[in-house]
Amino acid sequence: MKKTMDFYRFWCMEFDSWRDFDLKIIEEEGEDALSDPGKADCREEKRMIERENARIRQKYRNMESARILKFSELAEKYDIRIKRHKEAEFNRKNAGKYLDYNISKSELLL
Repeated sequence: MKKTMDFYRFWCMEFDSWRDFDLKIIEEEGEDALSDPGKADCREEKRMIERENARIRQKYRNMESARILKFSELAEKYDIRIKRHKEAEFNRKNAGKYLDYNISKSELLL
């Protein structure tokens, strides 16, 4: 179970994309979306252009992270190993509560 939990922890919390989004940005927003800092007249303008480009790239990086998080949460939600583990934890935790009443978990959920 540890391997499964580590897998989902990585994809849900620790994954950092290494993709370059420049082509996607140009494809979606047009050729002039990213400016060339080499064409700047002075240092301040160059820094301003670099900050603007970084802001646009970060927006696409955040969208990619949200997409991957959505996929991994969906996979975790329907993973039979996780369901079995949660059910076993529930049964272990509540084993003593229902012995006196002779009630099963399925009857409780109804």
